[in-house]
Amino acid sequence: MITIYGWSTKSCPAASLTPAIYSVVRLNLTGRPRLSTQATGMRRPGQYADYIQYGDSGQGVRCVQAGLNNWNASAQTHTQKPSLVVDGVFGNATRNLLMEYQQWRYLGVDGVVGPDTGDTLYYTWIAPVLSGCYSVIPTKS
Repeated sequence: MITIYGWSTKSCPAASLTPAIYSVVRLNLTGRPRLSTQATGMRRPGQYADYIQYGDSGQGVRCVQAGLNNWNASAQTHTQKPSLVVDGVFGNATRNLLMEYQQWRYLGVDGVVGPDTGDTLYYTWIAPVLSGCYSVIPTKS
């Protein structure tokens, strides 16, 4: 039996069940709320990936760092900064370079990789050079 917000599979026919998608608010290490979209069942990767922000670690952060390094190396319309160490830890250097990227792309400068930042970063700077990142970068589609 599956129970979601008080509804269970006992109280509704199995034919009417579809994958449940819901949003929850989690607190990160700094105590700030963060949006986390989660899905059960079938999903489109990327669209439901957690936002990536200061204090996070893992594959999503490694992909962001690699994408930012790729953008930074192009240095066509901005002053090149030192490359990030791709260690999977979202620290001050990653946040600062991400905020510069957001300003360069005329996005909301908040230092968080959400769907808007994720879309431009993934499709322009990550996907052409790195595979395995689509499911961990938040995108619009």
